[in-house]
Amino acid sequence: FVKENYDNLKKILVLGDSHTSAIGVDTENNWVSLLNKYFKTIDNNIVFFNAGTEGYNLDQYYFSFKRYKEIVKPTKVIIAFSSATDFYDVGKFSKEFIYGKNIGRSFFEIENDNKLILNTSLENIENIENVFSNSDNQEKSTNFSQYIKNLLYKTKLFWFLKGSKLSYWLASKLRFENFSIWPGIELALKKELNYTENKKLILVEKIIQKIKNEAEQIGAELYLLHIPYMVEIYDDIWNLTYKNNINFQIDIGEKKLKIISNILDIKFIETRSSLNDHHRKFNQNLHFIKDGHMNETGHKELARIIIQYFINNK
Repeated sequence: FVKENYDNLKKILVLGDSHTSAIGVDTENNWVSLLNKYFKTIDNNIVFFNAGTEGYNLDQYYFSFKRYKEIVKPTKVIIAFSSATDFYDVGKFSKEFIYGKNIGRSFFEIENDNKLILNTSLENIENIENVFSNSDNQEKSTNFSQYIKNLLYKTKLFWFLKGSKLSYWLASKLRFENFSIWPGIELALKKELNYTENKKLILVEKIIQKIKNEAEQIGAELYLLHIPYMVEIYDDIWNLTYKNNINFQIDIGEKKLKIISNILDIKFIETRSSLNDHHRKFNQNLHFIKDGHMNETGHKELARIIIQYFINNK
């Protein structure tokens, strides 16, 4: 992972999920690789390491940092926070994990006094299906939401409609009580959160704080980067889905992250407005529409925004 001749370089470790490991885009064309290419032209002593892993959540970003911090010995650490999943897929609030399903792993919890607790009870368990029982209504609602989504994924109609305007409209309208088939982005964009959603937001802040504390112990500076989802960037999708719902706001996901950054005194890299401006100006899709991950154009524009941030904040 790290060669010996990297010892004297300024190393930047990037933590993230599939939006950072870059599904659908060649490795040399993902935004982290593009940062590497650019900064080598102005300072050959800078190198970026991409620890983004498909299916990872914020808890696992922390474990990645623990795994790589002594190997890479970074001077900077970037948490690439995806609106699509990272507000929602954090900790464990239902029988199964959001991604990874029944495969056991460690995760974080929040106690009543908002203290962060590491739960290792499910580590190395191949199938956790019968370990936890559901007693909480919100937990049942979450499982029901996942159950409905899993059924939809098995239908040909779903895959035919996926990425269409009708699919976005349906995803934003089909909800009752705590049930939603688009819960990840809705938690990012909602103004008023329920009890469990608030607890997830607190957990997000606490895990980021833990990464910051451990980064500081090795002399590394932490940055929080926002990777917005399509509904936060494309006006037509926003107008079709949540624009007329008073409990949703197009830029509130980024504002939540900015508040957390201010509370924790860490650097925050805003991207939503610039990506939205690019789409408006050039009318280019920045994502694979049926998949939701950024395409090569999206990665190039995201890299450009990050480069501009570092140039402006030397």
